[in-house]
Amino acid sequence: YEGEDAFLSAYQELKDPAEAKSGTYVAVEGASGGMVADFLGGREGNDLVWERVWSRDGGDYILKVAKIAEKGETFTLSVNGEPIEPSKEGVFEATLEKGVNRIRLFNAQGPMPAIDFMTVEKKR
Repeated sequence: YEGEDAFLSAYQELKDPAEAKSGTYVAVEGASGGMVADFLGGREGNDLVWERVWSRDGGDYILKVAKIAEKGETFTLSVNGEPIEPSKEGVFEATLEKGVNRIRLFNAQGPMPAIDFMTVEKKR
């Protein structure tokens, strides 16, 4: 799941994203898809959401968020509205429902790192 494919709730193009604290997509050399989601966090609603994370069977998974840590460190991940403890490493254990799940990354108190992608692996 690429960061540049995610929905950014506060996305806008009228003001500078850093000043407006609004997430945007930025080209970054070395990023998996050539871009990242950046300028996230720092206020309520400036988040990143993958609306359709698929799980064939449901159950326990490891979610790994690849980030470019030029700024910000921690963020919270929620699965279908249930928050999971913040992580500096970007590795989360989560229970996904069978079918479509909603994954949200957020930090209302401070900046988040730029998000490159997320992998979803069934826990063994």
